[in-house]
Amino acid sequence: MILHTTGDLRARGTQPSRGLFHHVRPGVWMAESAQRELEPVDRHAALVHATAKAHRHGDCLIFVAASAAAVHGFPRITS
Repeated sequence: MILHTTGDLRARGTQPSRGLFHHVRPGVWMAESAQRELEPVDRHAALVHATAKAHRHGDCLIFVAASAAAVHGFPRITS
């Protein structure tokens, strides 16, 4: 899973848009084709990683429970 910020994409001359890219959270995108292949637990992990990627340095981020497991790459039990 590769996440891109809006700034990263624009710096490469790519304008993020729906269809080619999936809007994971404000300012963070991933390829639409990659997003379609993700299982729900992996979509959650993408959202958590996107949150970490978009966070302003200096702010404190604390992830707990399933979100912490996603950040650390631990296996999660899903139903």
